[in-house]
Amino acid sequence: MGLPSQERDCPIRAGKSLGHRAFRSIAAWIAGSKSGIVALLAILTAVPAVMSAQTPSYDVDQPLKTSSQNPDALAVVVGLSHYQNPDVPEVEFAVRDAQAIHDLLIRTLGYKDSRVLMRTDAQASLAQLKPLIRQELPARVIPGKSDVFVYYSGHGAPNADTREGFLIPYDYDPSYAPTTDSAYPLKELYGDLARLKARSITVVLDACFSGQADSSRGKKAESVLKAASPAFIEVANPAFDVPNGLIITATGPQEIATWDQPHGHGLLTYYFLQALRGEAADEQGRVTVETLEQYLREKVPQKAQELRHRNQMPQITALNRSAVLAQLPLSALKTGQAVVEQAYGSLRITLIAGGDLYVDGVPQKTLQPGEVFFQKQIAAGPHQIEVRKEGEQPIQEQIVVMPNQTIEKTYSFLSSTPRATAPVVFKVDPGNIRENAQDGLDYVRIPPGTFMMGCSLGDDECSGDEKPSHRVTLSKGFWMGQTGVTVGAYKRFAAAAGRPMPEAPAFNRAWANDNMPIVNVSWNDGRDYCTWAGGRLPTEAEWEYAARAESAEGRYGEVDEVAWYDKNSGGQTHEVAQRPANAFRLFDVLGNVWQWVNDWYDGKYYGNSPSQNPSGPTSGSRRVLRGGSWGSDSSYVRVSDRTGSYPGGWSSNVGLRCVREVDRP
Repeated sequence: MGLPSQERDCPIRAGKSLGHRAFRSIAAWIAGSKSGIVALLAILTAVPAVMSAQTPSYDVDQPLKTSSQNPDALAVVVGLSHYQNPDVPEVEFAVRDAQAIHDLLIRTLGYKDSRVLMRTDAQASLAQLKPLIRQELPARVIPGKSDVFVYYSGHGAPNADTREGFLIPYDYDPSYAPTTDSAYPLKELYGDLARLKARSITVVLDACFSGQADSSRGKKAESVLKAASPAFIEVANPAFDVPNGLIITATGPQEIATWDQPHGHGLLTYYFLQALRGEAADEQGRVTVETLEQYLREKVPQKAQELRHRNQMPQITALNRSAVLAQLPLSALKTGQAVVEQAYGSLRITLIAGGDLYVDGVPQKTLQPGEVFFQKQIAAGPHQIEVRKEGEQPIQEQIVVMPNQTIEKTYSFLSSTPRATAPVVFKVDPGNIRENAQDGLDYVRIPPGTFMMGCSLGDDECSGDEKPSHRVTLSKGFWMGQTGVTVGAYKRFAAAAGRPMPEAPAFNRAWANDNMPIVNVSWNDGRDYCTWAGGRLPTEAEWEYAARAESAEGRYGEVDEVAWYDKNSGGQTHEVAQRPANAFRLFDVLGNVWQWVNDWYDGKYYGNSPSQNPSGPTSGSRRVLRGGSWGSDSSYVRVSDRTGSYPGGWSSNVGLRCVREVDRP
């Protein structure tokens, strides 16, 4: 069931339908105890916020190498970036955080690589997580000798009725509030771990439980509990359930955690990792509960105020504040000796309208409209970008280049004069709409053409995988379904193929309404249907070209008018063709249901996509979904928004639309 999405805020909402905006809470672990102290570190973070550029003083993703050896220690490290359901938002940095924790345990704290059990994405379903904690951990623990460390980065969610917190597994269904049958209750996790016969137990939970989420696309925090009044869930403190327990949380119960986007970590995580690189060490190189607490309670609130003008005070509960969490070499103290050698990244800039490009005040090149500037090696850290053009106001922005990553930016000079919304001018003659006798649906003939694919001009809701914008030519026209595949059409396919219908959703029980779009179909189902119908799934380029219908805008009309999404859908799909069509006479291209396309998903594909008839990467693990759904926030109901999910996954907000070749009427 379900699939992952690109949505960016704390998405889980209570009641009938839970959540659609992406949230992330990225925090990181620190420390084990070699002394037999039970360190129960639970970092429960809310959603992050976009931050201004900062110069990394240390590369926290390259942990210190120490001589520590802890061969009996055992760790479980879970990172969930991509969920099976597309309306469970992506947690962009979760897998990266898990990798940083993995490396920290091995390099700094002396864990053996073979005893750090790392699980990411599809490896972290509920049926996999619980046995991992309840069976594999007890079987591998050496009684009285093993220091056990459990780390989780991904979504957490509250149940508004029981006011309990839950860890959200890969296969969670966001249509319902979390329960013990669909998620991992925190109280069960703590109980499972308390029964281990370990020397010490450390738990780090990097998840959002407060009921409030920050927004990476906007500046206002919003309630995660969309279907209920705002509520703050205070997770029961398990520190006193385990002797010598320690808990660290990112915020107080009614605060929102901040996201350190330039560094690729949560704000608490960044300073937490810095602490383990020596900034919280005493004169003997020891990081204790007391020194860590002092460091975090100084740095995190200060930076949260600076970045977002909000209160954020880490909460530390400990029975033994003198406990040593890590012993670091004296060279890691606050002397700068722990700084790694200069790291580099890459920079790609597209100027839609052309102009003179300056980086750090140095002229680089005069770019023509649509031309791309690429610098393969540029020092990691902040840089000042400026674009000048005669008769236009200069564009200035400070960016941060991350080590071993490519930052992509698109700039254009926009007129300050508001543009009036023009009425739809249809570009396809009604004579170019024909019924497909096989599935009984109407198909529209889409002409060949050239368009700018990716982030639309002036669209400030774009994410990184929509960039850079790039010119694409489709040299051959195609027929595309005027609507998504309906229940009635899919019934014809199922009968002809001798296969059962998918599981019916609650809002269309027993598939009673043939005019609603089919849902609960996987990419594999979509491929089979389209083949039966005499066609195929569209390429991602074909889908976006048809959705735009020669428009450069992010949508072909006001979202409330053209699409069913979370604010107007009532929590369900609607009959097809009830909203206005785009200029190619296609209905429901945006909203109602996500639509499978043929391409493999790659968030960086646009950086090297062919300009002629692109068909996507040659391989991958996830297939592309487009258009948003009845459960999506409006920021995902745009022609350039893209996400990916596993081909075998299905959900009540995912359907499909087919294309046929031009020589097949």
